[in-house]
Amino acid sequence: DYKVTGVQTCALPIWCIVAFVIYDVVLYNVFHLASQKWGPYMETNAVFYSATQIAAGKSLLVDFNAQYGLFGWILNPLFKIIGLTTANFTLVMGLLNGLSYLLIYLGIRKIIKLDVLALITFLCVVFWQYWRSRVPIDDTSTAEFYYQYWPVRLLFPSFTFFLLVSYLCAGQ
Repeated sequence: DYKVTGVQTCALPIWCIVAFVIYDVVLYNVFHLASQKWGPYMETNAVFYSATQIAAGKSLLVDFNAQYGLFGWILNPLFKIIGLTTANFTLVMGLLNGLSYLLIYLGIRKIIKLDVLALITFLCVVFWQYWRSRVPIDDTSTAEFYYQYWPVRLLFPSFTFFLLVSYLCAGQ
């Protein structure tokens, strides 16, 4: 236990909950395409296609099929080391998602000093931004593995958010 502005808090259970949520986000992204049913909600190909084209040595942005290809140039050295398979691709995407949400939590934690309130805020962000569309809640909904948003469009904004908050809170 330690004190933050006169309020008794316990950081270890909070960090365990945050670690569990981030672990869940990472694992929820890792799958084998053979075990998934293809359908209108399976949007993996738009991102995976670009990574496979780069690994094959093809040019990107020549046609419109590779619109998500530029992130693949950043990840290409990693895939040259570990190999580009469906399992490795989804594992890397899951780890980048986990990193994105960790940066969001650390930024929230710098702004909100009360551990419980920072945790509640983080859980609300994860629920409304991630779990709401990724986890099927009823029989009519389907899980959306939409890598175009998570992590392709989330990683750099979460990193920027963390850096901005760190800069603004540096003197406090």
